[in-house]
Formats: sequence, structure tokens, C-alpha cells
Amino acid sequence: MERVLMSSVLVLISFCTGFDGRSQAAALSPPTVQVKVGDNITLQCPLLVNASSSVSWYRKWSGRRPQLLLTVATPTNSSDVTHSARVLVAADGSLRLRRVDFSDSAVYYCAVNDDSLKMMSKLRSPGRH
Repeated sequence: MERVLMSSVLVLISFCTGFDGRSQAAALSPPTVQVKVGDNITLQCPLLVNASSSVSWYRKWSGRRPQLLLTVATPTNSSDVTHSARVLVAADGSLRLRRVDFSDSAVYYCAVNDDSLKMMSKLRSPGRH
């Protein structure tokens, strides 16, 4: 029997905030992704709309402050940026987690910043509450 990550369903919820401080919700597709222990997963940052934007990825475990995984000043279509052997940001700004395990169960955030836009996306994994 395959061992399935208990918090295997990732629910993607987006909160967008502009300079005016108003919040908007963005529909994301697909809204859920199932992950098994040992699988690889790519988490898209739907707010990355400008090639000159910087993207930051954060991870937050329950009861702790968010941890910055990495920031990519300008994602390009030419190379990936590696955080560790298991975590990288792809050239398109998406977060790739390799060989996921239980310690990857967390809330993931992507933040996008450019001169005309500041937004944040929240990805929630309902494992550790």
C-alpha cells in the first residue's frame, strides 16, 4: 500500500492586494492538488504577470512565523534558482518541491513585487494546525 501524505490535499487560495489596500480574490486552477510522499510538486504563483517582477516564496508551519525560502529578482525563461536539493524556483517563478515528505506540510506563500503591482498569493496545506 502506498503511503499517502496525510495532508496531501493542497488548497490554493489567493489574496491579491494592490497599493490602494483593497483585497481581491483570484480564481485559481486547479484549486486542489493531491501529493504523495516522495512525489514532486510544482506550485504556480498565479500573480506573476510581469517578466520584470521579483517573486519570493515563503513557508509557514503552524505556530511559527513565515520562513523565506528564496527570492528571485527577475525570473527568466532560461534557468532555475536552487534553494536546496529539494526546493527550487523554476524559470517561470513557480516553486518546485522534490520528493515531498511530511515536513513539507505547511502554508506556502508567493509574493510578487514590481514597480506597478504588489500582490500576495497564499497556498495552504491543511496538515499541521
